[in-house]
Amino acid sequence: LNGSGSPSGGVNGDFWIDTTNTYLYGPKASGSWPTTFTSLANGTIDVKDYGAKGDGSTDDTSEIQAALNAGVVGGKLVVFPAGVYVVTDELDVAIDALLEQVHIEGYGNAIIKFAPTTSKNLLHITLSNSQNHYIETAGAPRISIKGLKFAYAATTNGWGKAISITGCNVAGRHTGMSYIESCQFMPWHDATKFFSKGIEVDNFHEITISNCSFFADQASPKVNTGIYFKGTEAGSPCHYYIDNCTFLYGNCGIRSETFIEGFYVDNCGFVAQTNGIYIDADSAGDSHTEPGLQVVNSHFNMGDGGNANWCIEGSALTDVLISNNLFYNGYN
Repeated sequence: LNGSGSPSGGVNGDFWIDTTNTYLYGPKASGSWPTTFTSLANGTIDVKDYGAKGDGSTDDTSEIQAALNAGVVGGKLVVFPAGVYVVTDELDVAIDALLEQVHIEGYGNAIIKFAPTTSKNLLHITLSNSQNHYIETAGAPRISIKGLKFAYAATTNGWGKAISITGCNVAGRHTGMSYIESCQFMPWHDATKFFSKGIEVDNFHEITISNCSFFADQASPKVNTGIYFKGTEAGSPCHYYIDNCTFLYGNCGIRSETFIEGFYVDNCGFVAQTNGIYIDADSAGDSHTEPGLQVVNSHFNMGDGGNANWCIEGSALTDVLISNNLFYNGYN
């Protein structure tokens, strides 16, 4: 224990007491002094303890990246107190070892303001080690993101995705359920500019997206998508649940292409898109079909500037259930 002054040492396990502010810091991780005693006691990592300001003007990219790097080890919860956190570059998190997980949560009105100067994603999570990330082994991957507003503030429309998850599926070996909950994906101020995709899930088993709002571009031609699912291997990616979400404007509320199975949409609202739900299971010329589309208790209003667009459009699909929905201002 060091009594005062700045942190010293450098060996993991050191603690430091700041006698001026009565904070206890420790243990050290990833080259920077981590959480205050309060956060440490709660088992969380506070991005402000890593230097993030959340004042709406300071670039917090490197500080948030450091907090995420520390949080992934052992799967600690990384928290964003209320504030506006400016991010200008891609935040990258890799889950490559047993027990590594990603858990992120916003407290109160926590906003990540994404203002890149070139095309890139905001948060990119990758799973590249197929041997360590399945339920047959301890510490199967889990991703949870909750209570954050992702606000697009770039000067050009469609520069990157808010959340991009890239998996490494192996047929017959599923990951544990991950979820994105109570988040918003929208422009910062200019309603004509939006993420290219709010969420993209690529070759990753089992995810639930619930209680989220997606606000996309209004100008024609509309090019942005709320949620996009894709896979790279037949019989591998499956079990996608979207419930209690709203999709306003844009090219597509939910889009899915090849190798997706078990796709469930419940109690969602789709308004003024070119397509509410678009699924092209054989877009790459594959001869197989993809089973398991279920759309229930949802609302479709494709009234897009007088155009009658598709509420649900799909091809090469089998095992389809469409029940108890409201359709108007669209094609059949």
